[in-house]
Amino acid sequence: MLGWDGSKDSLEFRRLVDDIATILGPSPTTAEAEESRKVEEEHLREQEQQRSEEEARRKAEEANRRRIDQEVPNPCEPEPGSSTRSTGGRSLSSAATRQEIRLML
Repeated sequence: MLGWDGSKDSLEFRRLVDDIATILGPSPTTAEAEESRKVEEEHLREQEQQRSEEEARRKAEEANRRRIDQEVPNPCEPEPGSSTRSTGGRSLSSAATRQEIRLML
């Protein structure tokens, strides 16, 4: 080790550090930080998937509501000739019919 240049920029010093790191493996703090990063990334992926699923569910519900609103008359506007709607032997108001359809979905 005579004439050793121990500066961080020395090629021999970098080789020595790399060889020691290869033998010892990553430092515990490095390994812990990597594991923590992986856990956080997985958590973020799960949150994004959950948000995406909730958005898809919300859009489907909105589409169903629009379809129901188009199929079932507005309860504020009387139907021509009648203010009730017969459904399965029962007489229901438009608002009740709309609510039942939403509950069935």
